[in-house]
Amino acid sequence: MAKLELPNGHALHLVTPAEAERAAAAEANKAWGRNFLIARDAKSDLCLLDIDHGGYCSEHRHWHKFNLFQVQAGRLLLTLWSDDDGQMSPRAGGGWTMHEDGDRMCRIVEPGDPPVYLPPRYFHCFEALAPTLAYEFCACEAPNEIIDPNDIERRTESGNRFDQTDA
Repeated sequence: MAKLELPNGHALHLVTPAEAERAAAAEANKAWGRNFLIARDAKSDLCLLDIDHGGYCSEHRHWHKFNLFQVQAGRLLLTLWSDDDGQMSPRAGGGWTMHEDGDRMCRIVEPGDPPVYLPPRYFHCFEALAPTLAYEFCACEAPNEIIDPNDIERRTESGNRFDQTDA
């Protein structure tokens, strides 16, 4: 089985075409575009997101896993809300702009930008400002945890700003 070696020494197992086909059938198309599983193990996932112009994911958070986004083509608006106590994540890194309402930060990510870290426990979402291809890496914060597919709390639905049939 082929592996993808990461800089931190961790290795992801690349999925076979049959595994990718099963994962794609299980995931189906998203309201915002398509999600292609590239590599997976018990602790992490790597996906290629093909996001339609105007496509957006739900506002959601994970309790144990973080996300990294890196844009290959297009423009992706990331939004990160404050936590339940009204505090912004000190680990989100630079490049964010505080929204006028003060309860969230926004950042546009383009090709060539470094990966953007979204920490666990903070609501977040993305929206494509143009047709966008982006890598999404998800992993558990604690090294001994495994990914739980139910580790998600949604407060909105995903959709597309230019589609009247948002899902």
